[in-house]
Amino acid sequence: MTRAEKILVMLRYPVSVLLFLLFVTGCVAIQGRLEDGRYHTPDGSFSVAIPNIPRLGLEDGGSGARRFVDFFSGPGYWYPHGQYSVEWIHLEKTVTSPRAFLAMAEEFVKPYLAQNYGGSFRIMSSTRSMVSGRPAWRFVALGSVEARPAVWVGTLLDFHDTLVAVNLIYPVDTAQLQQLSPSSNVYPQAAYQAFVNSIQRHGTP
Repeated sequence: MTRAEKILVMLRYPVSVLLFLLFVTGCVAIQGRLEDGRYHTPDGSFSVAIPNIPRLGLEDGGSGARRFVDFFSGPGYWYPHGQYSVEWIHLEKTVTSPRAFLAMAEEFVKPYLAQNYGGSFRIMSSTRSMVSGRPAWRFVALGSVEARPAVWVGTLLDFHDTLVAVNLIYPVDTAQLQQLSPSSNVYPQAAYQAFVNSIQRHGTP
């Protein structure tokens, strides 16, 4: 999946969702839709809350079975506020049980990490949980982006015919590297969990 065509939206001052929506809808034609503080996929099947990031930038795209949206600070600038993203992957076969999903998620994440950010990220820890009644598999990985040490927190969510990957890439320093775990405070846990919890599906299934 290529991200060569970037759609960037920037605010000069710390983000206000209202001003952000006015700016985007008035100036930029994006593939998805922005409404009521949420980003909606082009087909309207999913939405996610827009995170509160200073100088908010937005990129969305994809085609076929995969779509994504990235939120960051400025034009591709992920440091120091982190990059929040969601990827929706339509599955060829519907997942029929939590056990099947968790097994698939563990296998999915290995090539997923290898195909992004030059394959620099390695999983440090993982946990199984439930998010809004859905099976979820969360990992914490350590790597680098543009030569800066970073932590990648990812949560894979089960929507039966769609795997939803909710990610945060966040900068860390060497003093924090020993603290990495799903419950560590080296990344903004509350903001990330709220982002994960905000994923919604509209319509069926």
